[in-house]
Amino acid sequence: MLRSALSCLFLSLFALSLTGCLVVKSDVAKLDDESGALTLEIDATSTTEPAPAEEPEIDPEEVAAQEKKVEELEHKLAEMEIDFHIAEMERDLAHEAMEHRFEGLRRAIEEAEHDMHMFHEFDRPTREYQSRRSVIFAETRLQDSRTELEQLELLYEGSELEDGTAELVLQRGRMSLARAEEALGQTRREHEVEMNVKIPRSEEKLQRAIESANRDLHRAEAEAEIKRIQEERKFEKMERELEEKSEELEKAIHDLRNMTGVEESPQPVAWGIF
Repeated sequence: MLRSALSCLFLSLFALSLTGCLVVKSDVAKLDDESGALTLEIDATSTTEPAPAEEPEIDPEEVAAQEKKVEELEHKLAEMEIDFHIAEMERDLAHEAMEHRFEGLRRAIEEAEHDMHMFHEFDRPTREYQSRRSVIFAETRLQDSRTELEQLELLYEGSELEDGTAELVLQRGRMSLARAEEALGQTRREHEVEMNVKIPRSEEKLQRAIESANRDLHRAEAEAEIKRIQEERKFEKMERELEEKSEELEKAIHDLRNMTGVEESPQPVAWGIF
């Protein structure tokens, strides 16, 4: 009979567990001395409810300070993004100016090399020819003057002219010959200067122009490489600072959310460059 009572007890507990929470008193099970029956006193009206969670206390001053920090970080991040965009524009303009400079330097080299080519093809041959031609003319003039004087001397040799005409004609011939000799000497000196000084100097000047143009181009290329390295380091630093500031802003927003329990998100700051 005891076993049957226990079975009834378990079935009753199982059935009641399906309907709700039960509170069983400490003396729930009693055994009747006369009948041997097991009786249960069960209070099915009482239920257990969880205690409400306590809400965290919010300090308005701390929340206000955190909100101000978030706002300041948002504006700082926006300013850094504007500075980064301006730096990109300045870099593009600098690259455009540098490329324009390269074009001018390369054109200067081409022009200097063209001038050297024209000098060897036309200028130098023409100047050498004209200088040699001047010497030949001077030599021809001297020879003509010498021949003319010889003919005059043969013509007036033994002449008995009393008015001095013969001597006057011969004197003029001798003076013409002297001037022709002097002109030939000067022309030969000028020829030497032209061939050995002026023409070589002109060639050296053109060569220096080519070398100078090449040096300018090499210098510009070195400066451009230095500028590229500096820009690369500058933008790496700016990107790193932007990333750090963005992480700082995210942390501040997270801290504010923990304070208030309200989902917050960074407010985009509208900006533009016109």
